[in-house]
Amino acid sequence: MKDFYHDLNSAYKQLSIKHKINNLESVLRGDGSKDYWSRLAKGSYFEKLFTRYKYHFLYEIIGLQSQIHFGILNCLFYRDLISTERGRPNVWNHRFTFMIESTIHGIYSYWNRVALVLNTYLKKPKDLKRVYFATVVAQLVVDYPELAQDQHYQWLQNLKDAVKDLDRNEFAHNNSLIMQNFLPTDQNFSDFQGLMAMTDLLLQHNNFIVDEINHLVDLVEKLDKLI
Repeated sequence: MKDFYHDLNSAYKQLSIKHKINNLESVLRGDGSKDYWSRLAKGSYFEKLFTRYKYHFLYEIIGLQSQIHFGILNCLFYRDLISTERGRPNVWNHRFTFMIESTIHGIYSYWNRVALVLNTYLKKPKDLKRVYFATVVAQLVVDYPELAQDQHYQWLQNLKDAVKDLDRNEFAHNNSLIMQNFLPTDQNFSDFQGLMAMTDLLLQHNNFIVDEINHLVDLVEKLDKLI
């Protein structure tokens, strides 16, 4: 078993290098060009969230993004092991769809944590139980119409649509059924090919979180000037 986990960790490392998968923790150890931690920690939201909820946003997003990173590595690893044969399921098929689904959930969770931050800037912050990424992003431009022309808000708006397109409920229902049957549901394999492409889509979302984090930082800093 020890050799198995050693080989697995080695495979994960190689996949990270091959696909250039970054994470928020490694950004902090980088050259300082994306020093998001100190800049976000200066935001007015930080003390509000910590004082009221004892909530440390920065630790939370690092933890969530690490889960997303790990999930993507597993998706890449299992993608080459799945089976399309009829009959008794290959255990990797279940692992593959489980890791995709849990990674999608992690992405939703990450951006809902961001929504907690953005909610503090609304003129009438929403009740905690009603703080969702899509609704808070939409309300921001209502409260601050000047954001409509801001490149960082436009990035956030496009991101909101991209997160919605992940449609986690649809994925959990339809694609789990595909993998239970172990064959595409149509003659052209389009459903199955779409499932195979999900890992690449998750990689793109990881880039939104890590490689483009300065968009979020710049937006928070602008909001601090507007309130």
